[in-house]
Amino acid sequence: MFLNFSIAKLLKNEYPLYYVGDQDLKYRINYYLSLLDKITPSSTVHSINVANYAVGFSEFINSNICKEEMYTGAVLHDIGKITIEKNILEAKRTLTEAEMEKLKTHISAGKFLLENDSFSLGVLDIVYFHHERDDGNGYLKIPGSQIPLGAKIVAICDTFDALTADRPYRSKTDINTALKI
Repeated sequence: MFLNFSIAKLLKNEYPLYYVGDQDLKYRINYYLSLLDKITPSSTVHSINVANYAVGFSEFINSNICKEEMYTGAVLHDIGKITIEKNILEAKRTLTEAEMEKLKTHISAGKFLLENDSFSLGVLDIVYFHHERDDGNGYLKIPGSQIPLGAKIVAICDTFDALTADRPYRSKTDINTALKI
């Protein structure tokens, strides 16, 4: 019920995209989220949650990242999942190695989609690097010193929201436990 209500408001451009001032950008975000919602509705709500967390976290640490850019990159961080088969996205089991490799392509696909729609470099960096880790064990194996701050923030918020939501393959983690991870 919440999901349908939220996406309906979003698609009517009634969802409060608080940090996005440009009307054209709001329409572009809504367009991409409507595509994501057709493939995996839970990812749409997840993306909105991550965006709100990311802006708040960015403010909390006093980063100099523009709120609009942080919100946009965070809300579109998983847009590349529109290129992934639904059976992979909704699997209720551990993914095979081949399926996991396919899932990892969502970062490149997302960057490609948004790059061809003239999104800023900051937004593209968030989308492309949001699965990187400081220890170099992310999708791309990038050292922590080379990961943009916006992508690091989104990675933290993405993990937190994923842990605190039910998934097809596991129950949600309580907030206190998620904060310790």
